[in-house]
Amino acid sequence: MLFGGGQNEYSVDSREPASVAGSVRVTLGYPGAPAGSVNTGIAMYTYGGSWHSTVGNVVLELLDGSTNASTGGDRNYFGCGYRDTVRGTVKVIVDGSDLRSDGHVYGGGNTDSNMTADYGSVCILNENNEPHALEMTYNSASDNTDGGMQAGSSGSIPTEIKGDVLLRMAGGNIAFAILDSGDAGACTIAGEATIRVTGGRIAQIQGNRNDVGSSPPRLRWVRLS
Repeated sequence: MLFGGGQNEYSVDSREPASVAGSVRVTLGYPGAPAGSVNTGIAMYTYGGSWHSTVGNVVLELLDGSTNASTGGDRNYFGCGYRDTVRGTVKVIVDGSDLRSDGHVYGGGNTDSNMTADYGSVCILNENNEPHALEMTYNSASDNTDGGMQAGSSGSIPTEIKGDVLLRMAGGNIAFAILDSGDAGACTIAGEATIRVTGGRIAQIQGNRNDVGSSPPRLRWVRLS
């Protein structure tokens, strides 16, 4: 695993000892990099955020040359970390990365198998009230027919986003863009949620995970010519 922030694995009440007061930027690849030259490996999870700690702002970039493993394991990328708190905003940028057929890109985070509900939610607090608490951009020539963008977290981890959310599709082909977490209703967005399509293709656009009894967030879908 790769984390941008600190690790405060076993503390339930305090996240401060491992906190990053400023911004965290995790960048894979670079403009003009040869295709496939930056490989995060088999079953590799990449997190912009921290392990049950606190960071300021997060930027996760997947640029030219970066790719996920061709065989075996999961190929997930997360703006946040393990049940962490982002005091500012999260930006996830896929621009030139070749995410093969099941690359999943999350704005939220994940959890360790040892963590219980006492460890809290993944939180994006947007304390400075920026225009978007979470902003995700996908622009790639790859054919990602089983993966896509998801505003929330993996599985049933509660995710709280304090502000507006923007998912921007600029180029490529993905299976879905979802404004919820892996389980329906686990992601709470305190603001407008917009999916803006300026290029490429999204097979499914969902406010939630389509589970029975779930209540989707407000969805605003915009296609620009």
